[in-house]
Amino acid sequence: MWGPIGAETIVDLTSLVERHGIGASSRILDLGCGPAELLRRMCESTGATGTGVDASPFALAEGRRRLDGSPASDLIDLRLADATALEPQGDHDLVLCIGPGWKSGGWTALAAWASGFVAPGRLMLLGEGAWRVDPPPKALARLGMGIGDYLPSSEVPAAVESTGASVIWSWRATADEWAAYADRYRAAMRSFARDHPDDPVTPAVRQRAEAGWADYETLHELLDFVLILATVAGDSDGSIGLGQ
Repeated sequence: MWGPIGAETIVDLTSLVERHGIGASSRILDLGCGPAELLRRMCESTGATGTGVDASPFALAEGRRRLDGSPASDLIDLRLADATALEPQGDHDLVLCIGPGWKSGGWTALAAWASGFVAPGRLMLLGEGAWRVDPPPKALARLGMGIGDYLPSSEVPAAVESTGASVIWSWRATADEWAAYADRYRAAMRSFARDHPDDPVTPAVRQRAEAGWADYETLHELLDFVLILATVAGDSDGSIGLGQ
C-alpha cells in the first residue's frame, strides 16, 4: 500500500466488506488507486470486478505489474485519468478513495463527492489524514500549514455522516504501520535520487528525504491516518465537489 495500512488491516478490511455483501456480483471503483493494491486484494478475495483510476502512468504501470499472474487479472481494469474529472454514476457497490493526492476540501467534501459514485445503500471506504493532537502553532508555522487543514480525528465520523452516510466502521493507523510506511517512503525517495541523478525533480526528492525529513516526522507526530467505511444514503448525488 502507498499509505500506512498494514497487511493485517487489509485482511480485516476485506473480511469486513465481504460481511457487508461484497462478492462476485459486486462492482468496486478505486478513485486515485495508485498501484491498486487494495483493489487487487479485495477482488482476489471476493471475486468482484474492479476499476482503478489514477492520473499517474507510473502508478498504473506498477499496478499492472502486480496484477500479472494474479487471479484477479481478468477482473480489474486500470484506467489513466483524473478521478476528479469523472462523472459520478452512482452505480458501484463499493467505492475506495484512500489518501487522495488532490485537495479534497476536507472530509465532508470528500465523502459527499465519493458517495456520488456509490449505488444507494451500498458502501464507500475513505482514508485521509486527521489531527491526532492539537498542533502547536510553532509546528504549524514550521510546516506552512493551518489548523483548518485537517479535522481532529474524533470529528471525522460526524463529518462523514453530515453528508447523509452512515459510518459502520472506523480505524486509525497504528504506530507500527506509520513507521513501516515512513521507512518505505524514505527508502524509495533515496533510491529514486540515486538512480535518477539528472531528473528535474531529484533535488526536491533528495531534500525531502534528507534535510526535509524532520518536517515529515513532525507532521506524522501530529497526524492520524483514518479509514472510514460507510453506507451511502439513497439520495446521494455527489453534488458537493472537491475543494468546496
